[in-house]
Amino acid sequence: MGGNGPNNGGRVTTAQFYEAQLETNKEIAALALTQSEERAAMEIRLIEKIGGVPTQVQTNKDEIEKLQKKSNYWNAGNTLGLIIAGVLSAIGLNK
Repeated sequence: MGGNGPNNGGRVTTAQFYEAQLETNKEIAALALTQSEERAAMEIRLIEKIGGVPTQVQTNKDEIEKLQKKSNYWNAGNTLGLIIAGVLSAIGLNK
């Protein structure tokens, strides 16, 4: 068998190498495209998550304000109760 046979003595021809390289390049390009698409999708998900943060912060601020108002009412009620108890004690009704 000479070097000019169908399998060229087990060697890869330049044309075969070129075809294999083209196929590898296509696979790499497809992989890069897939990665790019996945990255874009991930970025969109992150932006959507981050976009919800200001709304959550505002909701938390509103809830804190409501709790502070409620706490202020309780403080006022407790203070009023202590004043009444002090007055009753001072006039001797709390014996």
